[in-house]
Amino acid sequence: MRSHFKIIHTSSHSEWGRIEKRIFNESVWMEQNEHKVIIIAPKDSPLLIKAKQRGFKVYGVEFKLFSRIKDYKLLKDIFYNEKPDILNTHGDKDSKIALRAAKNSGVPLRILSRHISKRVRNFWHNRRVYKKYCHYIFTGDDNITRHLQKVFKINGMQIFSMPDGVIMPDHEKTGLFFNTHDQDDPGDNILQTLQGEDAKNNAHTPQRHTPKRHTPKYHTIDTMGRDIIRIYSLHQVKLNPGTNLEYY
Repeated sequence: MRSHFKIIHTSSHSEWGRIEKRIFNESVWMEQNEHKVIIIAPKDSPLLIKAKQRGFKVYGVEFKLFSRIKDYKLLKDIFYNEKPDILNTHGDKDSKIALRAAKNSGVPLRILSRHISKRVRNFWHNRRVYKKYCHYIFTGDDNITRHLQKVFKINGMQIFSMPDGVIMPDHEKTGLFFNTHDQDDPGDNILQTLQGEDAKNNAHTPQRHTPKRHTPKYHTIDTMGRDIIRIYSLHQVKLNPGTNLEYY
């Protein structure tokens, strides 16, 4: 049986940049694939306005320094009433508040998306956010992933490089720019781990000789969406062993 999720995205940003466009495009893809999406962002921000125009359910939250207590209480009320399956945060300010509120509200899957390459310091509060409040971390590229793993000693099965989805013209929608059976694919690694296999020594995966230099991977929006849903679904298996899932 195919699983459909209720997903809440939060962003504390008030501009319309690459991150906000990614959130919006990913949300549209999720909606088109029968998932329910809710957007939480500052009131009158471009993301909130465009999401509302699209027909998404939205909540305006300030995410300002002096509104943290009010924002935390409001977010807990939202999570209690909406009962989302997934929370995905996309900014520094909203991640610190929303992830804690979601954890204390029992949201089953909590994801922190780190899109920028700015270094994160190993402060106690950051450790709580990255290691206690969220289940997984999505990053924009491998450099960010390696930095966070080094700073917080994060397990490789908790953090994944998830490049932005590229929207292709309709006649060119092949669905992928790279081989999804790559042994480094995040969904395959999680599945192997759940099956009790060593993700790096999968006997069924042909060994490949890759060049030492870093070669970036690029997704279409369709491939990015499918990879994200696989991670959502595999986490559901961890929570509910024996669940039968149908992949896209």
